[in-house]
Amino acid sequence: MPLNRDAPDVVLLRHNLTVLMRSLRSLQISLVEVRYAGARGRCQPCQVNVTPRGTSTLATRVVLQRAAADAGQVPVALMDDEVGLAEGLQRFVLHWASLEHGHWQRGDGGHGVMRIDVASNQATLDHDAIHTEQFHTTLTE
Repeated sequence: MPLNRDAPDVVLLRHNLTVLMRSLRSLQISLVEVRYAGARGRCQPCQVNVTPRGTSTLATRVVLQRAAADAGQVPVALMDDEVGLAEGLQRFVLHWASLEHGHWQRGDGGHGVMRIDVASNQATLDHDAIHTEQFHTTLTE
């Protein structure tokens, strides 16, 4: 089911994408790729790659917003959070993956890749959920 564009979490996600895009443009980064994976309640460290390559650009600080607390149906206060660009990209993709595929890192988990094409002003998320099926059957005459 597609995300509701006006839902508070999606508005927050779009705001943070705007902040990240602005920073990427100022650093003349043309492409970003962030790979993530998780299972059994744990998320592995994300792998962040930018084109053109440059480790110093990933240390650039950005100010993203995040929810102060999970309050269910009650409006949630937002907080500014200053982080390095690499961490901001990681937080962004994990938030997006969780909105699209709730609790993806639990059980057998999942993995994916987010790509940001700065020139086209577009971000894409490819996600693979991992499902293990187990069966136990008995047949008697």
